[in-house]
Amino acid sequence: MSKEIIQRIKTFLEEAPFYAVATLEDGQPRVRPFDSITIYQDCLCILSSDQKAVFNQIQKDNFVEITSAQADGSWIRVRGQLKTSYKRDAVTHLLNDRPDLWDLYSSNDPHTIVYYFTEGSAVFYTSDDQGEHYTFTCQDIEEPL
Repeated sequence: MSKEIIQRIKTFLEEAPFYAVATLEDGQPRVRPFDSITIYQDCLCILSSDQKAVFNQIQKDNFVEITSAQADGSWIRVRGQLKTSYKRDAVTHLLNDRPDLWDLYSSNDPHTIVYYFTEGSAVFYTSDDQGEHYTFTCQDIEEPL
C-alpha cells in the first residue's frame, strides 16, 4: 500500500505549480516553496542543499509538513519525518527525474542533498469532504536493499 500512496503523493505534487514545506526554527514556523519531488528506492524524496536554512531546521527537528493545492480545489497535506541523504545515486536520480533542476544543482556538489520521508501520513482533500487519510513508511535508503 505504501508504494501506491507514495506514487499518488508524487503525482499530486508534480501536477501542482509548487508545494510548500513547513519546518520550525526557534519555535517559529518557516514555510518555503519547493518543486522537486521523486521516488527513490520506494521513498518519497525532495532535493535541497545543506547550505540553506531549511537544512539546519530539519537537523534540529525532522518533522515537516507539506501542502499543495490544484486549480480544481483539491489539496493535500503530507506530514512526516525526514532523513537526510548525501547519497549521490539519490541526488542523480532526482535530477534525472527533474532535468530542469540541473541548472540549480549538481550531483557532484557535496552540498546537494536529498531528504526522504521515513514515515508519514497524507490526506487528500476535495473542497467538500473530510479527506482520504493514508500512512506510509520507507526503508532507510542509506542501507543496501
